[in-house]
Amino acid sequence: MVLTDHKMPTLGYFNKMVCDCLGLWASDNNDVTFTVPATEKSRRAALHEAFEAIKKADGVYGSLNDLVAVTTQIAPQGATLTKKDRTVHAWVHELAHSDFGSHDEFVELGQYIEALIEERYTRFGVSQLAVCFYRSATMYYREFLRECPATQAGPFHHFLGQTLTRLVRTLVAESPAGTIWPCATLAESQWPLVDFLDSALSECGVSRHKLYQFHQSAKTPDITDAEVWARDLKSTLTDTKSKQTVGRFAKNNKIKFSCVFDTVRPLAYLLRDKVDESTFSTQAFSAFICHNLTLQVLECGATEHSKQSASYPQPGTVSSLLPVTDTLDMLFENADPADGAVIEASLETYRQYAKTLRLWSNLAESDTRIPTALDYWYGPAFDSLSVDRWYNCTPASPVWMNEWRAAVEAMSSGSDDLALEHFQNALAGAKYTAGPLFIPLYLEICAFCKRQFQRLRASGEEAEFDSRYEPLGGQASKYAGLMGYTPAHYRNADTLMPRILLRYKNSRIIRKIDSLV
Repeated sequence: MVLTDHKMPTLGYFNKMVCDCLGLWASDNNDVTFTVPATEKSRRAALHEAFEAIKKADGVYGSLNDLVAVTTQIAPQGATLTKKDRTVHAWVHELAHSDFGSHDEFVELGQYIEALIEERYTRFGVSQLAVCFYRSATMYYREFLRECPATQAGPFHHFLGQTLTRLVRTLVAESPAGTIWPCATLAESQWPLVDFLDSALSECGVSRHKLYQFHQSAKTPDITDAEVWARDLKSTLTDTKSKQTVGRFAKNNKIKFSCVFDTVRPLAYLLRDKVDESTFSTQAFSAFICHNLTLQVLECGATEHSKQSASYPQPGTVSSLLPVTDTLDMLFENADPADGAVIEASLETYRQYAKTLRLWSNLAESDTRIPTALDYWYGPAFDSLSVDRWYNCTPASPVWMNEWRAAVEAMSSGSDDLALEHFQNALAGAKYTAGPLFIPLYLEICAFCKRQFQRLRASGEEAEFDSRYEPLGGQASKYAGLMGYTPAHYRNADTLMPRILLRYKNSRIIRKIDSLV
């Protein structure tokens, strides 16, 4: 089992990659109107104000009902803002370098991105697919980071080229556009836009040459597609611009979707008896996303398609919008006996995906198999958290694991300051590297911090905890929430009261931390 300290791309950087795949950035700098909910910062400020409002003269606070009565009155409302699209672009680029600081920041930026998608792609009829892909891609990447430890094999490009490509095709297949598309792919190549064009041309019974002639003939003012196709185009010259655009379909360079769509749109008329224009544009846009994914894979240094194929995600009884682990979390939370068949099918999908990840990481032949993230939360691995177990079976343990082990040894010898230093180093090193092994490290950090809090509170030194130990626990919790290791906390927009979607999972985490204290 050969792990490494090499880090996967951050979620902030991956967010930029997804935006690039969607072709969101334009050369113009238009004003875009965003309708967004209140920020977590403003809600916390209002909640603090509400607590002060129900504080009595003797320092005792009022009841929960008193608090809700105040927060309902002063809860900040959403806002309609106008920003330049380059402002959002700059924000995305900044986070590509610095990463998200919390799950709240991740959610906040996502709202702006989705509004920008609507502004860009509503006119093409593909904004729904674009929003679904944006949401799902980031959730699937968080799942990948939770489930796949970094190894020398470098599994990230497999995730890009296979999981995300299949995600695009699955999202389309689960939509009406996928069920009625008549154009079968003739031969799958490295270039999805080429495959889309050739399959559509074959179904229409025309050649690329004739398409170029169409574009040349269509330069006549006030002429319809029907009138152009009705002409005898045999002696018509070919249009250079459309020919050059199609040539770019098989090159390692970016291309605007508007250029793609303008070039292939004439074929929609020839397919009008089989599909509507919305279906045509959806299929074209999915090929456009896959083309950009290919560019990202090539940028990662991969020279060819992976031979280790994956079948995840795929259409099934549960929508592919959510990764299978998120689906299972919700199924376990509800604990409905009627969901038994769905749970078993989802578990089988999860098992197969876990095997694929081990292949991508070259961990399939390991004598000691790292438990999956779900095994840690729900299975027998929940009780197997010792760092020594992984340290002893790793030929060349990564630095972050050495730091983790040193922290545990320092705790055992009563050197809390030294343990704190090693835990800080282990946490910094484990981010975007540890995969499922982050879970036992996270739980040990939480238990360490809670133990220090109890010790300092007993001597009336809570302030020392806030200055020395709280930053470690806070950083670990923020990263765990950002990656989805732990359940997200949401705040009711009207009452400002927090809520947890996955109470069962959260209670197991709390119990495990308490058992380690």
